[in-house]
Amino acid sequence: DEKICLVGHSLGGYLAARFAMRNSNKSNGSGANITKLILASPVGFQPPPPPGQRLPFSNLPPAMRLLDALWSANFTPQQIIRLMGDKRGKRMVERALRGRIPHLSPSDVELLAEYFYHITVAPPSGEYAMNSLLEPAVASEGGAGVYARESLGGGIMTEMLSQNGESCIKSVKVLFGD
Repeated sequence: DEKICLVGHSLGGYLAARFAMRNSNKSNGSGANITKLILASPVGFQPPPPPGQRLPFSNLPPAMRLLDALWSANFTPQQIIRLMGDKRGKRMVERALRGRIPHLSPSDVELLAEYFYHITVAPPSGEYAMNSLLEPAVASEGGAGVYARESLGGGIMTEMLSQNGESCIKSVKVLFGD
């Protein structure tokens, strides 16, 4: 009965948490022996804004309507970068990094952008799962975001860990930050 330390980052963190939630029950004997769960910047903790607090599609700026339509048609952000080509795709990745992590030096942005660009344009693999697991939403207050269709928030993780000894997970670490 080998003990497992399960680690996941971003979408992988969400998938690791969902896997652990479904497979950590000792009482039925079928669960994986996950003793530690480490989630690095996982998606899915913030629940999506309720429908009444979302901007209607017709009120979205044209660029957001286009992105929403592409997402609904199962286009991924990676496909969009691939379609932009080498030069424009790299510039888009650099611009996104500068916006997301503004404190980076220009040389760090260039280095990270090069790395992110190349992993983004690599042949697709699990990226198609994003559209079925996540959904974009623009809240009337608070801006735009991408949310898990089934949130990990709302105490679900706490419930999993307090199953009166039914869960084999003894430690959960959740790390956020850039």
